[in-house]
Formats: sequence, C-alpha cells, structure tokens
Amino acid sequence: MPLTIAAHCVESITTDGLSWLQHQLLTCEKRIRIADAPTGAGKSFAFQKGMIKQQQRILFIVPTKRLAQNLIRGLFDDLIKPESEGGAGWDTQKAHNKVSLWSSDATQKLRNEGITKIGAHRIRELFTLDETREGGEMIVAVPESVNNILLRTFPRLGQTDVGVFHVLNAFDHIVFDEFHTIQARGFGLAAVFAKLAAALWQDGTKVRAKISFLSATPINIMPVLNHLEIEETLIEQLSEPVGNQGRFIHGDVQLHFANVDNLA
Repeated sequence: MPLTIAAHCVESITTDGLSWLQHQLLTCEKRIRIADAPTGAGKSFAFQKGMIKQQQRILFIVPTKRLAQNLIRGLFDDLIKPESEGGAGWDTQKAHNKVSLWSSDATQKLRNEGITKIGAHRIRELFTLDETREGGEMIVAVPESVNNILLRTFPRLGQTDVGVFHVLNAFDHIVFDEFHTIQARGFGLAAVFAKLAAALWQDGTKVRAKISFLSATPINIMPVLNHLEIEETLIEQLSEPVGNQGRFIHGDVQLHFANVDNLA
C-alpha cells in the first residue's frame, strides 16, 4: 500500500507575490535575522526582489562555488526575462554589470580577461558595480573570497585596506545562505559580521546592513550569538508557514514499499 506525502505550498501575501517569510526578510528591522524554510520556498528570491524593486545592494554568501554558480545563472535569467513573464526586464548588459561572482572560478575568468589585480578589482566592486546605471546590485560570493578581501593588506599597491565596517555600510543586506553547511572559517566570518552589526547599532552607529542566516535545515545558532553577547532584542527568528494553498513547493509524493532480499 503506497504512502502519500501531501503537497506543500507557501502563500503569497503581497501584490508582487512575496510570501510571509520573503516579505519579512526585506522589511524586518531587526539587525540579525535567522530564517528557515523548505528548499524551493524562495529564500534567495526575496533578496532578488529587494535588488530589483527596492534598488538594494546585496552581498549573498554561499558555502560552495557550485551553489554560487547556480544562483548567478538563475539570477541572470530572471533579470533579463520580460516583466510580462515575471522577470525584471533588464537588458543583458545591465544584468551583467549589476551582478558579480566572487569565487576561484570567477578569479580565473578575470585573469583570462587580462585583469591581474583581483584584489583591487573586487574592492572597487565592494562599493559599486556600475554607478552609471540605476538599479540594485548583488555580489554572490563564497566565504573564502570575502575573507581574502578582509584579511589581506595592499599597501604596496597603493590601495586602502578594507574592513568589516566598510562592508557593513556598503550593502543593505549581508546574507549567509545554507549557513548550516558553512565551514568554521566561514562561520567565523558570519559571527564577526553579526557581532559588529549588533554592537555598532547598540552604540548608536546606524550601520546599513542587516545580517540574515538562511537554511532549509537550520541549526540552533542562538547559543553562539548569546556567547557573543548579542542582545536578543536585535535578533528575529523567522519560519515560513507551510500549508496546502498557494505556490507549490512540491506536489503529492507517493512512496511504494516492497519486500526485497537486497537492494542490488
């Protein structure tokens, strides 16, 4: 006898189709947001909307270059898709100028194009990708690439060092996607951003960025944030309501069981 797992959906609550969680990720005023929702619920899509509709700057950090490549590919497709089909309706050049990928593969691509001073190039991108065109911007990065900018110094090249404070004020949102899979060094980076964003806000320095942790299989990071002495009043924990109406995450799934001697 088969077992049926019923379809799950998320419901849109805004005129532009955002779910409750997506709307909260863009509007919640807390400095630190911890969000969980099933895979396919559109956690990253919320920030894409913020980039397109609200002209926000997003630093979107993912644990692997494969995830970064997939995210960039989908983002480009949505940016150049006509508005009548749910896209942004941007021309191809604008889409390429307003999005950047920071990873080892992207570094090699820059070198192939003749750009040898990768650090200087990315420091410029940190503050603006293309100020000649209107619209938001997004940098999709792996933690190692962000660490490289923050930990290296460039005095011999005549470049100004960049610190966490600069990053916090260069973006509206700094997002750590699939944070449960981030390795120790990457999670250390996340902790630094969260701590300084909260501490500076408490001291009256109104930093620009909000920090978001996203995951489909969340781990409890509150003990870490408590150990860092981040006030709980600055933290919002968000969970996407899932039901049987709205946009499908998945349809009905049927499981069939059978007695077999082995799985060969």
